Amino acid sequence: MKHILAIDMGTSHCKAVVINLKGEVVNKWQVNSPVISDEPGQHEQDANVLFERIMGLIKKAFEEDKDALISCVCFSAAMHGLMAVDASGKPLTNIITWADTRSDDYAAALLEKEIASKIYERTGPPIHSMTPLCKLLWLSAEKKEIFDKAYKFISLKEYIFYKLFNKYIIDYSVASATGLFDVYDKAWNKDALEVTGVSEERLSTPVEVTHAETSLLPEYKTMFALTRDVPFIVGASDGALANLGCGAIDKNKLALTIGTSGAVRVVADKPVVRSLNTTFNYLLTANHYVIGGPTNNGGNTLQWFVENIMNDNSREGFDKALKLAATIPVGADGLLFLPYIYGERAPIWNAKARGAFIGLTSRHNNRHMARAVVEAICLALYDVFSSMNTIKDDIDVVYASGGFTQSEFWLQMVADIFGKKVVVDDVADASAIGAAMIGMYSTGLIKDIAETKELLSIGKEYFPVESNHNKYRQIFPLYKSLYQSLKEGFTKISSLNKVLNDVK
Repeated sequence: MKHILAIDMGTSHCKAVVINLKGEVVNKWQVNSPVISDEPGQHEQDANVLFERIMGLIKKAFEEDKDALISCVCFSAAMHGLMAVDASGKPLTNIITWADTRSDDYAAALLEKEIASKIYERTGPPIHSMTPLCKLLWLSAEKKEIFDKAYKFISLKEYIFYKLFNKYIIDYSVASATGLFDVYDKAWNKDALEVTGVSEERLSTPVEVTHAETSLLPEYKTMFALTRDVPFIVGASDGALANLGCGAIDKNKLALTIGTSGAVRVVADKPVVRSLNTTFNYLLTANHYVIGGPTNNGGNTLQWFVENIMNDNSREGFDKALKLAATIPVGADGLLFLPYIYGERAPIWNAKARGAFIGLTSRHNNRHMARAVVEAICLALYDVFSSMNTIKDDIDVVYASGGFTQSEFWLQMVADIFGKKVVVDDVADASAIGAAMIGMYSTGLIKDIAETKELLSIGKEYFPVESNHNKYRQIFPLYKSLYQSLKEGFTKISSLNKVLNDVK
């Protein structure tokens, strides 16, 4: 039986997943993706370190696939990354990831200009420090020597394809997350380019997500011990592919992911534009738009709690926190938490937002705090969902993916908060599965994207407990109002930190 090799390049890990034509995982491997964070707001990764690790994964997959020939390799990649390279393809910077907030002031300044609404309406993401659009403004102002020297501004996936095939290409899906790409015309947006001072020639050539390259450079053909031409499919972004990989490609199905960060997404046949800086519109394929919003604060927020409040650095710490949370009833006895310890994207789009326990009394302990943290992560995603206006009215089922699906307690909480049935596919790696499906479609192994739903087997289903859902209906308005009450204070705290850092 033919196999598909999916390479999923996330912010925390890179995975190689071998999948057969029934959609079953045959084998998989994973490596960590180290982060560089030496100054406030910095969140970078070394492209060459990741490249070597990804090459190792591909090599391992070809070596281990003894019973079948890998018919193609297809890629899933994290969105919003940016790096500069010189004319020889050598990196001038690390990859600046979505989590890097150093361009926040430049995003805020752009939002004050009339052109901001026009750019947002035509491109995929809201104007925010996560986007390459705003990262380029920061580079131009604060790293001008690098900005001027750069031959191309690219992402990790583009770097990999350049190294393997000596071509700079970017798929429509990843391009639609840059803030520089017109999701209607499927071309670089002239207004965005003018704002950044970057010409089309300094960006990669946009291609369909099904685009394939077969002419590997000789050194990599030798590295992978290939005696045949294997199509390398450019693929799409991890968020869009998670929808495909979990089966949420109809308007009545919501995909909810909690990994390092989190997101809620629904697929439509056209973009949905609202007022400035609300939901995103990303491409999955030329005819499938993924609409929704991301949160900065997912599993990373619970991990922060485990390491810094529970003072537990063990592998079991995460599970311990969830077990503690499960011992406390809905609402954590009046303790609420704003989970914005990494700032926030949707729906508030404020990198200056901060985390806060509210309602803390002497009777509360780490069990209550654990419950409040997990609830806050879910309430933040429900806040995104509730901001999707009429789109949310069609949703009758939530498809869950990401690391949190290992916890039945957490899944039940999502069902209780959203008031919807939650379905977990028998798939842990939704983005990788989605990439494999694009590979099948690109190589003609399936004739229509809709056929991919037949490859998925439904796992466990979770139904809302009415009494819990009614309690969360009371909690959510209060949770939502707390940010508005503290918003001005968060801005002042951010300013105060800058002042204090300057005081000698």
